[in-house]
Amino acid sequence: MKRQSRCVPVTTLAFIAWGLAGCGGGVNLAKIDDDPTLITGSIAPSEAKTKAAPDPFGSAVEDELQSDREAIIGMVTAADLSTHGEEGLAWRNAKTGASGQIDSIREKTEGGVTCRQFTVSRQTYQGVALWTGEACRGALDEWMATRFQRV
Repeated sequence: MKRQSRCVPVTTLAFIAWGLAGCGGGVNLAKIDDDPTLITGSIAPSEAKTKAAPDPFGSAVEDELQSDREAIIGMVTAADLSTHGEEGLAWRNAKTGASGQIDSIREKTEGGVTCRQFTVSRQTYQGVALWTGEACRGALDEWMATRFQRV
């Protein structure tokens, strides 16, 4: 005579109990729907529109751009255009870590004012971008940036 294993009935009962456990109780989803303590979208629309999020970097990015602009203008105005030729001028700002190349420096004089126009690449931790600019000599013989914008 063959003897039946005890594991089969125990295993079968375990699976039946496990399957029925999901039917007995649990969370009543209807109660959660009516729970007033659960609030989503709790910021009033007027607050969200009127309050601007503060810039996490403050004015650091603008300060870096200003410092790079000054370094670039310094290189452009100090360049000897007679020896510069068509080669680009490499620049680096040790203060910000930015670097790049100044290309196409052109000097023109109109109405007694001398200006130098140029294009420059600017590589920072934010990426690489191409900029155009212009520096003009003022009445006291000092150079000032009159245009510096991203292309």
